[in-house]
Amino acid sequence: MDRLLLHHCCAPCSMRVVPALSTEFTVESFWYNPNIHPREELGNRRKSLEEYAASAGRKLHFKEEETMERWIEEFSALGLERCRFCYTLRIDATARAAKERGIGYFSTTLLASPYQKHEMIKEIAAASAKRENICFVYRDFRPHYFDGKNEAYNKGYYLQKYCGCIFSKEERVKEKQLKRK
Repeated sequence: MDRLLLHHCCAPCSMRVVPALSTEFTVESFWYNPNIHPREELGNRRKSLEEYAASAGRKLHFKEEETMERWIEEFSALGLERCRFCYTLRIDATARAAKERGIGYFSTTLLASPYQKHEMIKEIAAASAKRENICFVYRDFRPHYFDGKNEAYNKGYYLQKYCGCIFSKEERVKEKQLKRK
């Protein structure tokens, strides 16, 4: 079977993606999420994914995150739309890591979430794949999102309340405040 490097954003999004891709590929797991803020949130998500990987007998490769301050600095300097910046950073790192490991395919668990921008992810990943001369595997896992989230809940994995960056956290807080009114 061909090898695929799978970028993981969190354990809940991994629950249905890994088994589905494992029918076609030997899946290797990869963590790189410098966007997640604050540090406590980053730690909770990483620990939860490590627990999932251990229970599933999966090896998890890491690219250590830069600090949130550096993430904001780079984001501000580039002037890109924040989701495009964030996807590009993580997808490019995954494609490079796959290439470095001699893996010909890559994908991301971001494709499990109905809250992510699939068309933008596909566009960015296609460009990364072309640059690295490897293949991006797109699958729409959104129909399985809530099943995966329920499974993660039942197994006691950490369930996050927002996408990850400081901006999405602030949006979530404002959203909650509006609902209370």
